[in-house]
Amino acid sequence: MRSLMKRMLKGVAAAVVALAASAPAVAATVKVGVIPVIDLAPFYAAVEQGYFKDEGIELEITSGGGGPAIMTPLAAGQLHIGFSNIVTVLQGIENGIDFRVIAPGTAMSRGNDVNPCIVVKDGPVKTPKDLEGRKVAVNALNNIVWLYARALFEKKGADLSKIRFVEVPFPQMQDALLSGQIDAACPTEPFFTRSMETGKIAVLGFPYHENTESLQSVMAIAKADWIKDNQDTVRRFVRALLKGVAYIEKYKRDPVGVKIISGYTKIDPAVVAKIQVPKFPTTVSKAGIEETSQLMVKHGLLKKMPDVNSIVYPTALTATP
Repeated sequence: MRSLMKRMLKGVAAAVVALAASAPAVAATVKVGVIPVIDLAPFYAAVEQGYFKDEGIELEITSGGGGPAIMTPLAAGQLHIGFSNIVTVLQGIENGIDFRVIAPGTAMSRGNDVNPCIVVKDGPVKTPKDLEGRKVAVNALNNIVWLYARALFEKKGADLSKIRFVEVPFPQMQDALLSGQIDAACPTEPFFTRSMETGKIAVLGFPYHENTESLQSVMAIAKADWIKDNQDTVRRFVRALLKGVAYIEKYKRDPVGVKIISGYTKIDPAVVAKIQVPKFPTTVSKAGIEETSQLMVKHGLLKKMPDVNSIVYPTALTATP
């Protein structure tokens, strides 16, 4: 009888555990700010595959045209989570906004770097030193492309004081370059591939991976006070996002992955199938953030080095949050 009772109790306990495991998570609404760029392919894959719903998360998505369009409402508490490049994030932190990195974004490495600097193939600029006395286009001054382009040119022997950086939107860089309005440009995809297909463009260098193999540009962030009050929601959000990472890494060159990227970027699928696509890591590189911080201090974008340990939340450091 006692043996039978033990077996019954074990059965009841197992049933309770199974029921708890299968029970849906408490529903949470998360307001997310995004930029429709290739870097967010894992997020959109997770949306399409239903990974956020599986975690009990309902999303309210706001799409912005750039980092400031996301960071400003995030800082004001109008958004809960946002995606932005690490330079903008670090500048916000130094200005007193308690951002925390909760998940990784993109990793730029040889063969997966989507941000080159380009010149006219038969033009006068063959090396970065040839840019002295000339104009270089970046999408935004004092931001990540500007920073790493400067670092690359200096590394290759150019005098930065003799190079003029100007702002030109990515879609307009090719025409500005071919018309002679600028002497070099640092576009991203799909504009890089489209430029190369003209046969008139040459690559001057890749500012990201030629400076470091540790760079992770776009990251998911949230404010510390919101994280403190929503720790379980943060974990569930990051779990869903990492499932999206696994999915897009597996299928980014397949028709299903191309369809996802094409859908939210509004880029022709035939173009998406040709372009460079970055790697999508599962953890954040603190060493990469430190390297970027050092460059920012050197080039006047930060006054001092941040405490990297304090700004990276634990969910960003494990593939199983």
